[in-house]
Amino acid sequence: GALAQEWTVYHMGNSPLPSTTVKALEGDGTGGVWIGTDWGLCHFDGQADWTTFQVESSPLVENNIRCLALDHDGRLWVGTESMGLQVKDDDTWESFDPTNSPLPEYDIRDLFIAQDNAVWISTPGGLVRFDGTEWRIYDDTPESYGGAVLNTANTNTVAVREDGAIIMGSFNGGLHFIQGSSVDVLTSFEDNFYDNTAVDVAFHPLTGERWVAT
Repeated sequence: GALAQEWTVYHMGNSPLPSTTVKALEGDGTGGVWIGTDWGLCHFDGQADWTTFQVESSPLVENNIRCLALDHDGRLWVGTESMGLQVKDDDTWESFDPTNSPLPEYDIRDLFIAQDNAVWISTPGGLVRFDGTEWRIYDDTPESYGGAVLNTANTNTVAVREDGAIIMGSFNGGLHFIQGSSVDVLTSFEDNFYDNTAVDVAFHPLTGERWVAT
């Protein structure tokens, strides 16, 4: 009828998708989409052309992709399950992990590109900001950046508002709202908040209100 919707379903039988377990999507700004799966990274131009990147045939360090983000310069940031972070700049790939950078963990859970083009990275060992030169680590120790001590370093998801305010969802440590050195935390046991674990967060683009998926 008039309200019916038409869907196109892409799977391993009708496309080059290496897996039907799709974990991340990121638009490329030109009508195409980057697709992160548990068995490789794909790009689909939205029409007919597919490109697949896997460990066996590309510089990709791991096939299990958890999250993706495209920065303002068109570089693709790729977060993996257990091999750290990569950035793809056309044909150039750069890798970051705890052995060659201040990243606290290999497990990259979420990525967010802020207005200033810095990438924010959620890991089980802390929240990280990287602007291409400086690394900032936010965790639950006195050494946390700027004195902003978190309730837990086990971070799941992050978003940054235009004014620099940060919303961070943790694993069983509450919802964090960070402004400079100030950290406000909502938890179920102190504030009757709905859930101490958040899987996604966002700021409303017009009002700046906080949204959280638990």
